[in-house]
Amino acid sequence: MLRYLVNTACSLYELIVFAYCVLSWLRIADNQWTTIIKQLVEPLLTPIRRFLDSVLPASLRMIDLSPWALMLLVSILRRILLNLFSF
Repeated sequence: MLRYLVNTACSLYELIVFAYCVLSWLRIADNQWTTIIKQLVEPLLTPIRRFLDSVLPASLRMIDLSPWALMLLVSILRRILLNLFSF
């Protein structure tokens, strides 16, 4: 049961990050849903962006890789948590 909950929560957050990316590409006007999505994603993206800006060369900073890095971190966290709850 706990494994299912962890897996579902991580999948849902990855979907929210993906929706954030799509919304940024489409430039949809702010409404209740876009505000909620931004509030869920931005607090984690901000430190990732700062870190990536400090380690990536200027040629790679033209594209915002922070959503990809966040999804990678969520995936790693999912694996760690699922391994902890495997027994």
